[in-house]
Amino acid sequence: MKRSILTILVLSIAGLSSSVLADLMVKREVTADQIPIPGMSIEKTEPCAEPIKHASTGDIVTLYAAEDRLRREQGDLVIILRRDSKTLYLVHPSRQEYSEIKFPLTAKKSTDMVGADRKMYELQSSEGPEIFSVQDWIGRKYSATLVNKLQFNYRVSYVLTDVYFEHGPIFMTLQKAIHQLRFGRYSWIGLLPQLEGLPLVWEEAFLLRSGEVLYREEAVSLEEVEPMAGRYEVDPLFQKVDYNPACFELR
Repeated sequence: MKRSILTILVLSIAGLSSSVLADLMVKREVTADQIPIPGMSIEKTEPCAEPIKHASTGDIVTLYAAEDRLRREQGDLVIILRRDSKTLYLVHPSRQEYSEIKFPLTAKKSTDMVGADRKMYELQSSEGPEIFSVQDWIGRKYSATLVNKLQFNYRVSYVLTDVYFEHGPIFMTLQKAIHQLRFGRYSWIGLLPQLEGLPLVWEEAFLLRSGEVLYREEAVSLEEVEPMAGRYEVDPLFQKVDYNPACFELR
């Protein structure tokens, strides 16, 4: 997709044209965490000895990107996407374990008793783009509401920028992959409008009558860093285990 003259000028003035040899490091602060609601519980049929400790409000999620490679560090969990080798790794450093998943992902089949047609989501409404600033960066803000016949509703808000536009696709590819692992065949991320650009803000809210369960990340730093050996590799001493969603809970 061709960049507009305005975009080129903004990138030039900001001095943010990316070096081919450098990695991009993005730091995003968790500004809203999923808050447990009284009376609401998540049933786990296969509990793990050591559950994932996620980044919580005030913590930093760090991402590194290179051509066809991306690493996301969020609390105890490290996610490595390798488009070059068509592999997604979920790594738990403290357990010294990792799971390997073929990429692109295939939709998981549901074993729920509820009919599939009732769980499928539809885009109820959407808004944007709206010019929106995050720190010193200018982006485009979009929002959407998604619903299904079970009245499970989500509100999504995100800000995309053309800064470091060449890395935008792999960031969105990982965002989609995480969502597919969470929702399987009922993933709704493909219904969202305009998913092109580097995400500065990503916010999801699960809507309930008593309120909402909210998770939000906002960029606080974008900078180029020197490549480092092993950044997009799994430690060879770690043990490979079968993927178990209960042991690698995603956000």
